[in-house]
Amino acid sequence: MRLFWLGLLILWCIAIFYFTEQPVFNDEHTLRFISLLGVPEAIIKITDFIARKLAHVTLFFITAYVALKVVRHWRWQYLAAWAFATFYGMTDEWHQLYVPGRSGKMGDVMIDSTGALLCIAIIYVWDKIHQKSNVVKQ
Repeated sequence: MRLFWLGLLILWCIAIFYFTEQPVFNDEHTLRFISLLGVPEAIIKITDFIARKLAHVTLFFITAYVALKVVRHWRWQYLAAWAFATFYGMTDEWHQLYVPGRSGKMGDVMIDSTGALLCIAIIYVWDKIHQKSNVVKQ
């Protein structure tokens, strides 16, 4: 089962790389497309900003989840999954520095890391609750 999760993690990372390689997913293209709907520019910019940051959180929440499945039952499983997701976020932002029309931002790395940490924290708490309930049942 671990190989399944490893394969999925590799495919997920390739998908992130592919989509961040596309200059069409930058602010300028999105704003131009949404402005055709007649929405005021200020609302478009705020909505676009929030949507992009939530996308970062979501993508790296999922990255951490799949990474945790790969390293499940390792001694430092939570740290390893968070570190992998954060490191991949760093390399993805670095990669974007070389894509025309894109830019790598340290703030985005922090948001990626926060999404990963949120996932790891939820699973950690879930695991601890279930450990306690298993102890009580015995």
